[in-house]
Amino acid sequence: MEQFCDDACLLRYLRATRWIVEHSAKRLEATLAWRLDYKPHLITPEEVEPEALTGKEYLCGFDLAGRPLLFLVPRNENTKTYDRQVRFVVWNLERTIRAMPPGIEHLTLVIDYENMSMFNAPPLSISKRVLSIIGDHYPERLGVSFVINPSWYLWGFFKLIGPFLDPVTRAKIRFVNLKKQHKVAEAKHQPDGGVEGTGGWDNIINHVDPNQLVAEYGGAYPFKWDFATYWKHVTA
Repeated sequence: MEQFCDDACLLRYLRATRWIVEHSAKRLEATLAWRLDYKPHLITPEEVEPEALTGKEYLCGFDLAGRPLLFLVPRNENTKTYDRQVRFVVWNLERTIRAMPPGIEHLTLVIDYENMSMFNAPPLSISKRVLSIIGDHYPERLGVSFVINPSWYLWGFFKLIGPFLDPVTRAKIRFVNLKKQHKVAEAKHQPDGGVEGTGGWDNIINHVDPNQLVAEYGGAYPFKWDFATYWKHVTA
């Protein structure tokens, strides 16, 4: 735990609580208790491998700020083992943090909501649980989150999870329509998205070099999901 509580960690908790030391101490104490109980750093690849088969979560590339890209593709959900699903999310967060270059503390999320519906979405309780873990125990780790091709389901989903999102986190969410993103101004995003308090519509190419971005999302990197190849490299 001493290794976890380095100076950068303490500063993240202070920033997350707007430099109120008492609040930071309580949050950090809660995280340390959670890590002792949940043991996220000890989750093995073998435990979560069944969740990884379809490519519903994967690491690939870095954005222009040097932050690793973590992709989530909910439509590729392949199990109903919700506890293990949560542990897979945590395992990926831990792997993403390990992949951060020196001096980088944040990650970039790319969430593909194409064809998302109530039939392949996780239960609301699981979504709330994941959001709670990220918000409570990984503060100041999210740089920006790009929501790709949001479906009608997303807008209703946001109304349900909205109360559980910190305003700072909401502001980091950007929406991307791959067919129309070229119309978004190159210099800045447009804060007129469908969910109040978010970052609005954006062009992901303004933030990720095309050579680092999967071609499916407007980049030039010819990524094709192959579980055996990916798993060999990510677990090395």
